[in-house]
Amino acid sequence: MGAFIAEHDLTPDLVVCSPAVRARETLDLVVGEFERPPEIQFIDDLYLAAPADIIGLLRGLAGSANRVMMVGHNPGIQALARILCQGGKEDSLAALAGKFPTAALAVIDFEAPWGEIGPGLGRLALFATPRALASTARP
Repeated sequence: MGAFIAEHDLTPDLVVCSPAVRARETLDLVVGEFERPPEIQFIDDLYLAAPADIIGLLRGLAGSANRVMMVGHNPGIQALARILCQGGKEDSLAALAGKFPTAALAVIDFEAPWGEIGPGLGRLALFATPRALASTARP
């Protein structure tokens, strides 16, 4: 997933990550593929956080960052992505609703500034899973 992010110019300016061991391990693998390291903040409150709490966290932390990557836990991260997305490709929205596996990537675009993001204000630009990327990489 880290290589995919780097190859598609999706490298974040800021990463907000749960301090849990598995989240840190996932982050290390992903960030290791980036040409330039982003700012990383480990936030205790991200562990098993509800979507509303994560939205509040993003509103307060993102500041001037253009792209923010969240590394957290389900069911909160999947629920957050579903709540934020009002639009996007139907097949991507359906895949997101079905399952958000470990290391999946949901790219959500907002017209509003970070301080004003909220339910239904995002558009799902991309949803990628490690399994889907592996199946398209095969010759």
